[in-house]
Amino acid sequence: MAIVQARAQSNQAQQYSGITLSKAGQGSGSRKPPIPLMETAEDWETERKKQAARGWRVSTVNDRFDVATSLPRYFWVPNRILDSEVRRAFGHFHQGRGPRLSWHHPGGSDLLRCGGFYTASDPNKEDIRAVELMLQAGHSDVVLVDTMDELPSLADVQLAHLRLRALCLPDSSVAEDKWLSALEGTRWLDYVRACLRKASDISVLVTSRVRSVILQAAFSPRSPNTVWLPITSTARVGGSWTSLPDSAWGNWGQ
Repeated sequence: MAIVQARAQSNQAQQYSGITLSKAGQGSGSRKPPIPLMETAEDWETERKKQAARGWRVSTVNDRFDVATSLPRYFWVPNRILDSEVRRAFGHFHQGRGPRLSWHHPGGSDLLRCGGFYTASDPNKEDIRAVELMLQAGHSDVVLVDTMDELPSLADVQLAHLRLRALCLPDSSVAEDKWLSALEGTRWLDYVRACLRKASDISVLVTSRVRSVILQAAFSPRSPNTVWLPITSTARVGGSWTSLPDSAWGNWGQ
């Protein structure tokens, strides 16, 4: 009798276990897929297909970070460019930060980023051709946007944010009648205005016609990262824009 009861309890436990696992599987299947961390070549290829960037491929030339230590191991380059050409061409940009794709617009435009050119570099004809092909990205219309002079540095934005936080604390010593002037003194509104203005200008370039738009800036201390996420929200089209901030947050160094 005891053996029969034990078997019955065991069968019942297996049945409950099966129900629990089934429900767990259904619950996990309804969840949204996680944001890719862009740590593997497969992540980059999946994101490329998601953006329908058919003229681009995943390059592994920086797999050991010997091309650019400030860039990720993988990035997108035009299909027509060999990795050997990528290596040589990137050597003519500050810190090896050559042109690479950041986002392919559903309308056909491509948004790229790169560092500044080395003024003392002396590229040969093959390197010049490779750089031109990367910047053109298969487009006849190319716009190079210099973000150095019009945007605040990351240090400036951080300092302004700290001042803004201090101003908004309950124990702030600023008098109420002088609060607005103190807010202006933090420069926070000026920096936000500058980033949004530049983001709006770039979004018009990307969406107005099919072209290659390149954001050019030094990596540090000034960087297009200050304007990067405002651009994504301003230039979005339907639901396709979400892939850009996902990949940007997943790999901040890009």
